[in-house]
Amino acid sequence: MSESKLTKFLLLPKLKLIKFEHIHQKKCVIYHTESDSKSSWCPNCGLECFKVHDRRIVTILDAPQLDKTKVIKIQKKRFRCCGCKKVHTESINGVNKGARISQRMQRHILFTCHNFANLKGVQRHTKVGSKTIYKRHYDQLELEWRKRKNDPWPKTIGIDEHSFCRNKKYGHMEFATIVVDYNNKRVRELVPGRISGQVQAALKVYSRSRKRKKYSYGPICHLQKLCQRLLS
Repeated sequence: MSESKLTKFLLLPKLKLIKFEHIHQKKCVIYHTESDSKSSWCPNCGLECFKVHDRRIVTILDAPQLDKTKVIKIQKKRFRCCGCKKVHTESINGVNKGARISQRMQRHILFTCHNFANLKGVQRHTKVGSKTIYKRHYDQLELEWRKRKNDPWPKTIGIDEHSFCRNKKYGHMEFATIVVDYNNKRVRELVPGRISGQVQAALKVYSRSRKRKKYSYGPICHLQKLCQRLLS
């Protein structure tokens, strides 16, 4: 593998490697990089900026490499716009604005949460705080849900009620109704409550949206009748 391909594989896009460090005691790998972009687009007025105001170094935590913590230190450029005269920092592909972990690390957190039994195991493996793991995990789950939320409803579904949490004020157990897609073996919808009126109100939203988009919503109407018979 050539040096350019190896650098693109280990680092993020449009980054140039300056220095490499390997700390054996902490099992940590540090890459000192800088961006090779010559210009940036101003987020305020939309003009292309070429004048560099100054540089800042940010530390980004990337996905582990051979069970070692991987850190990328990026020397980012701050450009001054020639139109509005404001200073802005360039964006790096693969890192969200204001984030200190890469998108690759966020996907690794999602993968680790699916393979570990508890949050402490994920925290020991990724060496990230529990608050960050919790937030990034649900952010990735929301992205996965957006990919599948417009999928047509299957012909075979399962419905059941499960205890969800205990009411802190009165102490009784609260329930939730879960709808399962048997064809694709995944949860399709989770409705708070087990009363027929709550389930019907939640599923009517999907039936109206499918009707407007000219999709087949027969299974949803059938599910509403089934819920009414089972939960009444």
